Amino acid sequence: TFEYSLSWIEYIAVYLKISDPAEELTNALSSHSVRPAQVISTSDNTIIIQIFGFATRVATESGIAYTTPNLSFVEAQQILDEYWFAPLINPDFSPGITTVRFPDGYETVYTNQLVLPGITHEVIT
Repeated sequence: TFEYSLSWIEYIAVYLKISDPAEELTNALSSHSVRPAQVISTSDNTIIIQIFGFATRVATESGIAYTTPNLSFVEAQQILDEYWFAPLINPDFSPGITTVRFPDGYETVYTNQLVLPGITHEVIT
């Protein structure tokens, strides 16, 4: 799940011109990824996104090993540049806080990282 907060200028520029910003963002994410994406919620300045199948799962003798891929936000600007509103906003694509949480509650937290490394974690069953 990813969260991005719009500045008030971005909010005015985007929300006054896009009838359904959640649908627009979902379409943009889905068209640039092999994994389907869904906008979970939006508010005045926040968008929370879920990417399905982000981690791969492999059965092990003692449980399930989950592996997340490296995740880079470097290409996000290139994707954004394809949209009419790109010149109106100036986002920082490195999330302030990114939390990767596994089904057993184990989590890894990253702060202001533009590239997130892959993680492998085994959930014992």
